[in-house]
Amino acid sequence: MFSIVVAFGVFAIGWNTRKFSKNYFLLFIGIAALFIGFMDFIHLLAYKGMGVFIWADANLPTQLWIAARYLQAGSLLAAVFFIKRKFNFKLVFIIYFIIVFLL
Repeated sequence: MFSIVVAFGVFAIGWNTRKFSKNYFLLFIGIAALFIGFMDFIHLLAYKGMGVFIWADANLPTQLWIAARYLQAGSLLAAVFFIKRKFNFKLVFIIYFIIVFLL
C-alpha cells in the first residue's frame, strides 16, 4: 500500500510542476507513476484473502505485479526521450490507459 501512495505522490508532484519545468521528464514519470500505482492497487486487490476476485488464484497477483514492473521499466526507459522534447500529455494519458487496459 505504501508504494501505491508513493506512486500517486509522484504523480501529484509531476502534475503540479508541469507549468514550471522546462523539460517534460518529470511529467512523463508522474503520468507513468499514476498508472503503475493503479496497477499496483489492482495487484493488491487480487490477493485471494481480499475477496475481490473470487475466481482468481495465486497466479493473478503475480502476473499483475510482473506487468506493473514491465510498465515501470518501459516508462523509465521511454522517459529519457522527453528530457529535451515536449509531448501532448492527453495523448500520453490515452496511451497509458490503453496499455493498462490491455495488460
